[in-house]
Amino acid sequence: MSSPDQLSSVDSMSYGVPTAIIVFFFIFMIFQWENTMPYFRILLYLGIPIIIYLITSVITLLAQYSGCNTIRIKDVFLYSAPSAVFTYIALFVSYFSFCRIPIASVIAPLFIETPPPDPSNPATCCGPKMTLETIERNQPMVKGFAHGFYLFFATLFGTLISIGFASIC
Repeated sequence: MSSPDQLSSVDSMSYGVPTAIIVFFFIFMIFQWENTMPYFRILLYLGIPIIIYLITSVITLLAQYSGCNTIRIKDVFLYSAPSAVFTYIALFVSYFSFCRIPIASVIAPLFIETPPPDPSNPATCCGPKMTLETIERNQPMVKGFAHGFYLFFATLFGTLISIGFASIC
């Protein structure tokens, strides 16, 4: 039986899920500027992990204070490290196009206007299809959705692990 000062898994989820949703929408939205922002890759591979680490640190700080009624800053920053590790893992996975294809195949029809196939003309049914790279070049938010998908779970896992460590009084 846990002590009444420690956080339950429901409390951890109430911190983790909103944080992960905010990260998802942030990533999804910044991809609309992928082709116009000159330092987009630096923001994606350096700025986003730092931002997620800092957000997780604040959440871990709040969880530690609410669960233990004390704050240990050194431990908060140490316990938030898994979020940065999971963020880089998610960015590594979402770098590969074959990992983005399942997510893009679900979301791409919302961004692409294609007329239905004409039954009288079989060539319209079986013509060349768009590739993932073509879709992502024309609609970069499809790529953002795939990155956001993986970063959602990375943030969730990192936050939950960080809060788990922080709740040990």
